[in-house]
Amino acid sequence: SQAVPQSVPLCSLPDGLTAAHWEWCALEGAMWSKRVLVTCVVWAALAAPAAAGGIAEETGVTGNSAIDLSAFLSGLLFNGCIGVGCLLAFSLLRLRVPRVYANNVVIQKVPFEPAKSFFGWATASVYVSTEQAAEVVGVDSAMLLEFSVLCMRLSGCLAVPLCVILGLLYSLLGGNAAGEDHLGTVDMGNVKQGHPWIPYVQAGIVWGVCIVVHWSLCRAQAKFLPLRFAWLKSLPTPRADTVLIEDLPMDFRSDAELKDFFVKALGDGSVREAHVVKHASELRAAVDKREALRERVHEAELRFQHDGSRPQARLRCCGPKVDVLEQCPDTIEELTERILAERARIRQADQNGDAGVNSGSAFVTFSGRREAELAR
Repeated sequence: SQAVPQSVPLCSLPDGLTAAHWEWCALEGAMWSKRVLVTCVVWAALAAPAAAGGIAEETGVTGNSAIDLSAFLSGLLFNGCIGVGCLLAFSLLRLRVPRVYANNVVIQKVPFEPAKSFFGWATASVYVSTEQAAEVVGVDSAMLLEFSVLCMRLSGCLAVPLCVILGLLYSLLGGNAAGEDHLGTVDMGNVKQGHPWIPYVQAGIVWGVCIVVHWSLCRAQAKFLPLRFAWLKSLPTPRADTVLIEDLPMDFRSDAELKDFFVKALGDGSVREAHVVKHASELRAAVDKREALRERVHEAELRFQHDGSRPQARLRCCGPKVDVLEQCPDTIEELTERILAERARIRQADQNGDAGVNSGSAFVTFSGRREAELAR
């Protein structure tokens, strides 16, 4: 969710990736690769046994105990059962309560309908592309799916082979430094101190992991950037042209003063609307109360149509019970008059320059995306 670089104007994005896009992608990829590199190096250093001294001893890292293997297997079994249970529950509820667990299928918003079988959703999810997901559930959800796919690919390409290869390497050729620690026989803790060549293999593997992760991140980001730019281009008005401003100085805490400021800075016709957020606690309370009464009247009307009864309720905390269908409409009308009067009072106070009704936040809607980006 990074911002688009200033060298790429939002109002004239090309259909394909330009040199500026690739430059931005390279800079972002380099920044994340440095973080991944530092993380991998630190974890590789911390993986050394505590007896070997160095970083492990300074940080207080200790080796596994003899009972850690059983604890690990118990946790793996417990978490695995929870994961399988969640999959089975979702597969069942998708068929029993489709309005909750498959509503996009019910309203026919998906590119194709999954099979009605127990695991039909799994087959359908494999064939859904990132572009299709972005059209149906939005670009943010599509980005989450793409990130999950990236993590699965990295785990498949790196974690599984490395655990098998390095596990056998440490177990058979490490020197059995773990001793009674059965869990540590497949990690770096089983390599004896001063081993002639395994630490160099480990260092080479760390660099290989960094290269693969770096390449995968850049590839995934380059794939996702067109979707991000297409989403930015398709933002509707006024969302694309409106900017939230916070921490306004007291001199600009009015609609007119704020609009005049941006008009002077960007030119005539650059601002359509400017609204400072108001302090309206009484207005909010009246609106909430009116909506609650409308909901209560609606429920009473449905009950009256169903069985002919006229529900009664207390309109005040300790007040008497009254007929909802008879008393609530009058109360709703009184609240509506109070709401209109409070709104008029707030508008008049703003026009008179009373900064007490205005907060330090505001929404400014500009005439175009160019002006909105300049204001940011």
